[in-house]
Amino acid sequence: MSTRRRSLTSKRSSVVVVALAVALVATACIDKRVTVRFDAQSVGSSLNPLNDGSSENFTTSEVVTLHGGDIIGVPGAAGNGSAGDFPAHTTGANAPRAVIKITNSQSFGVLTPANRDFWFGADITLDATNATPNSNDDGNNVIQRGLFNETSQFKIEVDNARPQCRLKGTLGEVSLQGNAITPDTRYRIRCERYATTARLRVWPINADGTLGAPVTDVAKPSSIGPLAFDVSVPLSIGGKLNNNGTIAQSASDQFNGTIDNAILRIDFPEVEEPG
Repeated sequence: MSTRRRSLTSKRSSVVVVALAVALVATACIDKRVTVRFDAQSVGSSLNPLNDGSSENFTTSEVVTLHGGDIIGVPGAAGNGSAGDFPAHTTGANAPRAVIKITNSQSFGVLTPANRDFWFGADITLDATNATPNSNDDGNNVIQRGLFNETSQFKIEVDNARPQCRLKGTLGEVSLQGNAITPDTRYRIRCERYATTARLRVWPINADGTLGAPVTDVAKPSSIGPLAFDVSVPLSIGGKLNNNGTIAQSASDQFNGTIDNAILRIDFPEVEEPG
């Protein structure tokens, strides 16, 4: 297992921006935001996550790798920066893996929704070859915190080409499933908990970077209670991490495809459309 640690103090023009902004908005809600982008990085090169926002005092970001796994820059939507291309699907014993890990760096946590409203998601493309059932790469995890059997979890994955969202709190859980998406096509996925409703939405991303009509918009009642995590539990992008930050080798759920604009936002006003 190897970990490529990135300096949290250096500023450079070629960065993955991991920004957790804390700001008051007009509706008096507080927005704590994690944003992972790949702007200004070279296509064809390894991408180097760097915390370049106000969250540098509260979180750390790393790429955790296994067996030579890497995240490679590919053109972003409408030529806007780069997206991260995660390892291709393979089930070999020494299969390459790569997952972005974001962790709290202080004794308090800034990645936990608790009782608050929140939404999370990413822009993705899914490889045509992307999963083998009952193997060590049988899923495509986009973004998540917490594991299945634990007290709390929020997670977006693509299973059998269908986006899914799972929200689990101390009082219950809810799962939502979207319509099948087309491989090698860009989509934006958002899952939210607002008051007592959970909602999953998926839009195609047009060639000019605008969003098409949603291909999924489903909602369910969601009285799941607060989401609670130990401060050390990582937020992962592009695969599954154990709570100690290592890649789950027996079931990595390595995302096979590209990810960009991975976001976690907490306490957002209802009138706001995720963008």
